[in-house]
Amino acid sequence: MKLIRRDKSETYIYYWQPRKRGFIGMRVSRTHAWVIVGNSKDPIQLVVIGPGPTIPVIEERQPSEFAAVRLEMAPGHPELERLLKGDITFDDALASPPAQ
Repeated sequence: MKLIRRDKSETYIYYWQPRKRGFIGMRVSRTHAWVIVGNSKDPIQLVVIGPGPTIPVIEERQPSEFAAVRLEMAPGHPELERLLKGDITFDDALASPPAQ
């Protein structure tokens, strides 16, 4: 799932998916990405785990917890992986529709 949230100071793209218990995902800004977890179906209500790495993410420098979530999320969110690698820009991701 994908959601774009804009406020006065920042824009975030949320990518998240259900797990056996709760939800897991990533919140991405123009410069950083963070792991999000929790029980709410609303990704904005999920707990942000950080600090997150800068984008593009250098695989050798990403925290192990971030790498594990990234690996879990990659099959269902190819756009997220492309964004984290720097293959597409944040604006490209904002402009693309949510995956069906």
